[in-house]
Amino acid sequence: MAHFTQDNGNWRIDENLRRMVSFRQFNLLDSYGWLDDLDVVFCRNVLIYFDRQTQLRVLERLCQQLVPGGYLFLGHSDSLTGLDLPLLSQIPSVYRKAGAGVTRKRRSTRELR
Repeated sequence: MAHFTQDNGNWRIDENLRRMVSFRQFNLLDSYGWLDDLDVVFCRNVLIYFDRQTQLRVLERLCQQLVPGGYLFLGHSDSLTGLDLPLLSQIPSVYRKAGAGVTRKRRSTRELR
């Protein structure tokens, strides 16, 4: 918890770390040209509203912006089944872009119990 402090029962992210984080809303169907390389993308329960072709187009574009080893968080209703993307499942709904020594997370038998 090195980068967090407790404040009136809530947790706050350290100011130095907070300066490195940017939260933005944008239309997934618009140009991504203004985006820098991304380390993490939260796109939870959005893709279910698009047809499969549009889902693939959006995911391909997000993958282009993710740095190798970057994370993509999807909703439990979103599915990558049958899509050819450079993403490796880490845990349900959490994917990591391939590259830079990234491997699929393997669950131990202890975790499965």
